[in-house]
Amino acid sequence: MRKPAMLKKPFAKYMSRQSKIARAITITNVNPRKNIRTYVKGCQWRMRNDCGARVDYVEVAAKGAFGVPRMPDAVEAGALVRTALIDGGDPCLGAIAGYAVSLAWLTVTPRFSACREHVANAFVATATDDLVGDIRLSHAWRAAAWTFAVQVEAGGAVLHQHFTTEGNAPARTSAGALFGGGGSVELAFAHAFYASAAGEVDSFVLHRDDMTATRWQPVLAIGGVLAVGMHL
Repeated sequence: MRKPAMLKKPFAKYMSRQSKIARAITITNVNPRKNIRTYVKGCQWRMRNDCGARVDYVEVAAKGAFGVPRMPDAVEAGALVRTALIDGGDPCLGAIAGYAVSLAWLTVTPRFSACREHVANAFVATATDDLVGDIRLSHAWRAAAWTFAVQVEAGGAVLHQHFTTEGNAPARTSAGALFGGGGSVELAFAHAFYASAAGEVDSFVLHRDDMTATRWQPVLAIGGVLAVGMHL
């Protein structure tokens, strides 16, 4: 019976080299639409059950695996509540909306919000419309369907006041700036949709125009946002 031919030395060296390369592979079969199978150092190319474990694609993406695409942009809108910017006022209730642009390791979100607060005494009732535009910078960590994020924001504000009194009290408009930070938690509940809850602490610097003087006054405000969003 004829014996099988032996491998030639150059080809044997080539196969040995390929085996060393195979043992150095740590991640393979990267597919953004499927799970990813990871392989530890020392495993061969053949599919052995003890050489790897399946992990969710979103978990690897959050840890910055090479070759994994960034999260898509998103639009979000929701309800806003914030402590009053006017002394003695009721909480400011309104709405907020934004567009989230996902970058390499942070998300940039231009936002616009509007809310109204009321304050009254024995002589005059005041309704104040707070219009705020800001930019939020956030960084997120993802675990399955949950996302946890920290953020900072800065922007500008316009306050328009209406007075109700027996005398003559014209409306008044003032401007200011804000900066602050906070955190949020997000839950994906359907394809491309998510719900989020956020808390923020902001410092507003407002232009006050009293009868005797004009000054800039800092005001600390605490707010909360409940929102829904959709990834594009």
